[in-house]
Amino acid sequence: MEKQKMSLSRAFFRPALFICLMVASILSGCGYSLSGLQPSILGNGDKTIKFKGVDNPTLYLWLPSDIRSMVRDEIGSRCMARWVDTGDADWEIKVIVHRFELSGHGYSRSGASLLYEGTMIMSAEVYNGKSNTVVWSSGPIAKTQVYEVADEQSAVRELSKDLVYQLVDRMRIEF
Repeated sequence: MEKQKMSLSRAFFRPALFICLMVASILSGCGYSLSGLQPSILGNGDKTIKFKGVDNPTLYLWLPSDIRSMVRDEIGSRCMARWVDTGDADWEIKVIVHRFELSGHGYSRSGASLLYEGTMIMSAEVYNGKSNTVVWSSGPIAKTQVYEVADEQSAVRELSKDLVYQLVDRMRIEF
């Protein structure tokens, strides 16, 4: 009985391993790789970075502060660079919000919106801290999403967080 169990598990394991290896080799053959394993455009984590600014054409005055915090947290948690607030830095980053729309759908009896549909387009530019020249641009990153949240501010934060995550991901993707 024990031999039968072992042969059954081997019979399953070998084909499964073979299939996984085939899928991995096919994906790597067409250029796909995990972005977390690729080098960052900022270097190996020993360079410094600071904010050049956040361009915010919206009426949400708290949004630039939130975006700054999200970008700092995301780059810091991935150990892509060390943040400095003042003085010289190897890199400077500027985030641009190109477009932002938010609308509420499905209202409760009290008049509060139950669903928010948000669309945002943002990009980022990384500058050389010494020469002030653009060394990398993310290009526009867009997202439209429906959020079931308690208030408008939460919907804006969720949408911003999703886009910042994608933006920092692009800093590791080689083309």
